[in-house]
Amino acid sequence: MEVETHTHLKIFDNENRHSNLPLETSAIPGADSPEVRINSGERSRRAHIAQVLGAELPPLLVCDALLHAYFQKVHWFSLVVYEPKFRARYNQIIASGTACTSDMGFLLLLATILIMGSWYSGDAPLIGDHNAQYDTMAMRNRYLTLVRSRFLDLMDEDSLEFVQLCTLLGSFYLYHSKPRASFSMLGAATKTAQAMRLHIESNKNLAFEDEEERKRVWWTIYTWDR
Repeated sequence: MEVETHTHLKIFDNENRHSNLPLETSAIPGADSPEVRINSGERSRRAHIAQVLGAELPPLLVCDALLHAYFQKVHWFSLVVYEPKFRARYNQIIASGTACTSDMGFLLLLATILIMGSWYSGDAPLIGDHNAQYDTMAMRNRYLTLVRSRFLDLMDEDSLEFVQLCTLLGSFYLYHSKPRASFSMLGAATKTAQAMRLHIESNKNLAFEDEEERKRVWWTIYTWDR
């Protein structure tokens, strides 16, 4: 019996010695995978905005005009973004012309805001410098397709941008005769916000703008849900 036990222990020890598994593993699927570590590095690598977003942004003049339309005509009843923080990040990305993979959520949020800004600007092409025109209707259709196709990429991230995106899309669909899609989006926003504990006062030492954004997002969702 002792020899048999010793043999079993020796085999077990040899299996451990030649195993590629780490001694300590995480309960989170894939957390110890080299792929996760590689992806983490890739998320901070900068590339052209179009490579990250999957489409070119409109000319700067058009972007600024559509943002202005959004904050003038939509933002007052749907405070889902904190304007000073949003504009600071927007200016930073636009100025550099590049973004990281980790900026994809923000860029999809920006695309959704441009969609809503173009809707409230009307369907006529937006005139820039009186010599050039930009077809905002075509842009809106193109960006809607883009946001729908990349929407699922954000679901596992529990990011604030995902909650903001769901809320804006939910309100957009509500006013465009798609109530089921709207309720699904708003439901996803509510569940994700609760998972992120946005409904609870944060005990972390967050910057004022981060705390303010969390509050605005939660109370906007709460209002839409009611």
